[in-house]
Amino acid sequence: MASAQKSSDYKNAARTQASALKAKEKELARLLSNRIEKPLQVPLPAFDFVNKSHGQINKLSPVIIRGNQISKAYGDHVVLKDQSFAIGRALLGDNGAGKTTLLKLICGIDQCFQGYLSLDSALKIGYFSQEFEELNADETILDNVGTANKSTEDIRTLLACFLFKKNDVFKKIGQLSMGEKSRVALMGIDYVV
Repeated sequence: MASAQKSSDYKNAARTQASALKAKEKELARLLSNRIEKPLQVPLPAFDFVNKSHGQINKLSPVIIRGNQISKAYGDHVVLKDQSFAIGRALLGDNGAGKTTLLKLICGIDQCFQGYLSLDSALKIGYFSQEFEELNADETILDNVGTANKSTEDIRTLLACFLFKKNDVFKKIGQLSMGEKSRVALMGIDYVV
């Protein structure tokens, strides 16, 4: 009698599992028949807005900046001495090697140096300062972004794309975190290399 009971228990367990399996198969078939295609990733509107005014993009050569016998010193501290170089798409170096100084020379922020710099004619430069000196701490985000040649709708769209929505745009720069200041500074760059 015990073996008949075990056999019956196994049959009941098998029926339960078969029933559960059939239910899962039906659910899978239903899900597959109602399948929704994965949406294509649409670029953020900010990039379209930021780039739409730049017109045709000229192709850059492999070497976009050349320096010949560049020297730069701050008082007695020599940062660059008779350096000649060719820069492609990146400028890498150790901390204190003079990257920021060189970038300021390239951008024309600092014009007090010796030597000659040559930039590709198709190159458009945007400079992102580590110190945020281009931002006015007493003005709002909206004031710092500026309104020249841009509609209010375009400016608010751009601000929203950089996560400044509704009344956030009226926050003073001095009240912002470093990350928020970085986003505001990025909006001020016309061209990114």
